[in-house]
Amino acid sequence: MQSFYTTICFGVQANSSDGRRKITCVNFSSPLRNKLLRKEVVMVLTEKETAALKDLQSQEKICAKKYEKYSQQAKDPELKNLFETIQKEEQKHYESLGQVLDGTVPECDCNDSNGKDYTPKATYMSDDNSEDKMNDSFLATDCIGTEKLVSSEYNTDVFVFGEPGVRKLLADIQVEEQNHAEMLYKYKTVNRMS
Repeated sequence: MQSFYTTICFGVQANSSDGRRKITCVNFSSPLRNKLLRKEVVMVLTEKETAALKDLQSQEKICAKKYEKYSQQAKDPELKNLFETIQKEEQKHYESLGQVLDGTVPECDCNDSNGKDYTPKATYMSDDNSEDKMNDSFLATDCIGTEKLVSSEYNTDVFVFGEPGVRKLLADIQVEEQNHAEMLYKYKTVNRMS
């Protein structure tokens, strides 16, 4: 994929010691250039902010792929549906971070009640030691660990950003990651999984 850049020059600094004027120039990628041409308000990220966003986006991409793969491996339809739901949310997180990388902050619609409101149906009994139950227990446990890790990344990275809208978005995504872990924990609990 080829990237196109536009150089935009602005501001003339005071004469330097050698008598020359200095002009500040910045390269912008095509999406950013298009927004500037439409005179939209554009946020310019620091290198540290960009690196943090790319790391978080990479985590979200891995999570989305993991949930897609695990939804195919889950034996219980309830767990399969839960994985599919979470996969869609992880994909939305990935896309939201991409929008920030392109210079805009998407609207935050944090649904912090998903974890609280989730009431899974039990499929497995406490004395069930089947391969299917052990498989589903492993998948759910692994995903809880992943959600804890990703949530802690957001907790750390939120303070890298100066823009309040980005901090709010990251805090909202972190809450949603915690909701995912809570939903998975509830699934394990109702199915008597250790």
